[in-house]
Amino acid sequence: MNQIESFWRYGQVKSNALNVRREPSRKARRWNNVWPMNRIVLVKPCGVDGWYETLYRGEPAYVMAVFIKLLGAVMELLIP
Repeated sequence: MNQIESFWRYGQVKSNALNVRREPSRKARRWNNVWPMNRIVLVKPCGVDGWYETLYRGEPAYVMAVFIKLLGAVMELLIP
């Protein structure tokens, strides 16, 4: 993963209800949260194809990349 790929980006949810998971797997437990369509979130590649890392209540969480539309902004944030 190159340096730019590790940066956080803005993304927009493209699904009516996007599950936010504890690990980058469809079999992983979900947080008690489903994000609505058009919600703007911070995401970055997590090293698993088809998944982005995000944050849920300050904890690492994961969403399927196919349901996120990446927006133009790329930023380096001090987020673990």
